[in-house]
Amino acid sequence: MGAEITAILRAASERGLPSLLIGANAIVLLGYIRNTVDLDLLVPEQSRSQWLDLLRELGYRVFHGVEAFAQFEPADKTGAPVDLMFVEEATWEKLIAGAREMDLSGQRVLVPGQNISWP
Repeated sequence: MGAEITAILRAASERGLPSLLIGANAIVLLGYIRNTVDLDLLVPEQSRSQWLDLLRELGYRVFHGVEAFAQFEPADKTGAPVDLMFVEEATWEKLIAGAREMDLSGQRVLVPGQNISWP
């Protein structure tokens, strides 16, 4: 995992920005081998503007975005792309309730739990 991913996670933590690690990095933490260069995070919709501000300040720009999803590219093309998936409060509460804390290269992250019940 690249230093820029750790820097993003650290900066988000310092600002108290909520997120769940999803995608290939989460799969790796759960014990499965998967190569990846990007950072995939699930975040509550109400923190969208704070996440956009943070990534902009870190030199990222949106290259694709829709209501529920945004993809960012770094200023330095060798950096790690970032994908944010935005969810409504009710969905966020279900996911965060079962989240597990894990360590990703020295940075505390939360990953969705495996036993999530949906209505």
